Amino acid sequence: MTASSTAPVIITDEEFYQQEFTQHPVNLDCPEHGVNLWILGRARHLWRRGYSHREIIDLLHRATRSVRHRKIGTGEIVRAIEKVIETELPVLKSGEPKAAPVVFEPDYLAQKAALIPDFVDETYLELRSQFTCWNRTPVGFLHKLYRPGEHVWITDQYNSRHGEIWTHNGFNQRFDELDHYLTGHDGVWYLTAPIDGRLHAVDRVESEWNPEGYSFTVLESLAAWRYLLIETDVAPIPLWRKAVVQWPLPIVAIYESGGAGDHVLLWINAQSKEDFDRICKQYDHELIRLGACRGSVTARRLSRLPNCLRGQTSRLQRLLYLRPDADSTPICKLPPRQWTAGVYHNYESPDL
Repeated sequence: MTASSTAPVIITDEEFYQQEFTQHPVNLDCPEHGVNLWILGRARHLWRRGYSHREIIDLLHRATRSVRHRKIGTGEIVRAIEKVIETELPVLKSGEPKAAPVVFEPDYLAQKAALIPDFVDETYLELRSQFTCWNRTPVGFLHKLYRPGEHVWITDQYNSRHGEIWTHNGFNQRFDELDHYLTGHDGVWYLTAPIDGRLHAVDRVESEWNPEGYSFTVLESLAAWRYLLIETDVAPIPLWRKAVVQWPLPIVAIYESGGAGDHVLLWINAQSKEDFDRICKQYDHELIRLGACRGSVTARRLSRLPNCLRGQTSRLQRLLYLRPDADSTPICKLPPRQWTAGVYHNYESPDL
């Protein structure tokens, strides 16, 4: 008798988070006292589990009906959600027609992809990358995107305060420092914005598990607003990549999620969160039509750490493209490197 192997079931990030919620349900029994802190904690938990702000409002409105000593209005719940997501929600006015939400348009993506004849795969991207990708360690990746002295948050638990602070210590640093994340984890993420490395006490992240509100990764801890993450769970990968390489945007990295889609990292170098949000508004409509996840266009965002194995799917979060000095030249306009006599031409420092 021969042993049989079962292929791993590949699910999207969104499905993964929904499974997590099912396994760890949120307690929506509202207490009679301490309601304001309870609302804030429940709003945070529901948001992290993938609920929209409208769904959170409805759930918390129903849950707070049992409070007898005072009436809980929608405005109080909205303000709690705004603290959690650190973004002002649109004013909810009754009687006004709602604009149709921007959604993924498969035909639009197909039209964009058809504009170039090339088949865009890992080889296509590697040949247009500024640096090698296939053998780069996680530290080798971070070294190219962050500056000496900057701190980066690393975690293998998406919805958790537990993680590790990696620090860029210059060019004599060991490139195997994060190799303990290469295998053995359901997933590995990094915060795309560098942090100040200090523990902050912030009331909006207080909860029964974290009563002091301590965090290394709140907005107050972010030290720069350099990168915008774009990810997809819905766009077919061959078409998505053909669209991505046509973007006239400074793409510094592309890597697989180990699941349904790729992560694309853009250099935007915003000066503040307000500046970041302003820049994002220039892109989000078009990107969502092409298949970008609506929730990924945010200032504080975790992304898959490249070249670590995603144990949940047994697939590599493979780095495909790395160009820290990217400008707005579309990738499809970059000349591919040529390989002759053991040397890549038009290539920079292949072993660094």
